[in-house]
Amino acid sequence: MQVYLTPKETEVLINIAEEWCDIMTEGDEDSCKRVDKTLDNGLGSALYKLYKGKIGQNLYVEYVKKRNRR
Repeated sequence: MQVYLTPKETEVLINIAEEWCDIMTEGDEDSCKRVDKTLDNGLGSALYKLYKGKIGQNLYVEYVKKRNRR
């Protein structure tokens, strides 16, 4: 299945996903585990594709590095 998004739609999805990750990683250990699971189960690669060629493309990679330092 292919989905075509306008640049505005893409930007909104990026912003909401980034905000969700920030909020959830500020929570308790269970919240952080939920973020990890969600990113590993597809959100991470989806974000990477949405960011491709844009500033912030490495959001998921940076999150994984931060997660591994915990």
